Amino acid sequence: FNQGQLHRPQVNQAPVYQAPIPQTQRVSQPDFESYVKANDAILRNMQSQGQSTQNQFQNIQNQNQNLQNQMATLTEMMSKLISANTASSSGSGTLPGNTVTNPKEDLKGITTRSGVAYPGIKVLLRPNKEPR
Repeated sequence: FNQGQLHRPQVNQAPVYQAPIPQTQRVSQPDFESYVKANDAILRNMQSQGQSTQNQFQNIQNQNQNLQNQMATLTEMMSKLISANTASSSGSGTLPGNTVTNPKEDLKGITTRSGVAYPGIKVLLRPNKEPR
């Protein structure tokens, strides 16, 4: 009987972890070569998909730039139209000096803003030309 052990608490210690000894696996040469070929094919496919995605992204960026250019053009045109409309409505009431010739050379009828309508009449632009 040992009296020294009575006063010491007994401690249960967990066993120390030991990593398992790695075991090497033997792979045959044909299996390894087929594995490498399969990985190469997968890698090429991934690279191709990446390039395709990059091309699609570039196309979308180009389309976006085209839309931005078109929007800028439309904005400029609308601004000019509004400016011209504002200038013509606030102007002195004169008509533009450029007249447009009717290619058919006849007049079907005129309706004014007030609603007065005039029946169609023949208008000859050139006196030497016969009416149609």
